[in-house]
Amino acid sequence: MAEQDKQQVPKKEAIIEERISTSKDKKWLIHKTVITCIKPVAYYKEVLKSK
Repeated sequence: MAEQDKQQVPKKEAIIEERISTSKDKKWLIHKTVITCIKPVAYYKEVLKSK
């Protein structure tokens, strides 16, 4: 694979973001986790086509 091609392919690992905050009344701790997965459109077209 050429160096340019490597830059266009997203990493296969999910992006995980965590945020910790408190509620407005300061009684609760809020721990929010967001998991972002990036997949090529061609992948989903094949999945939907096979159904």
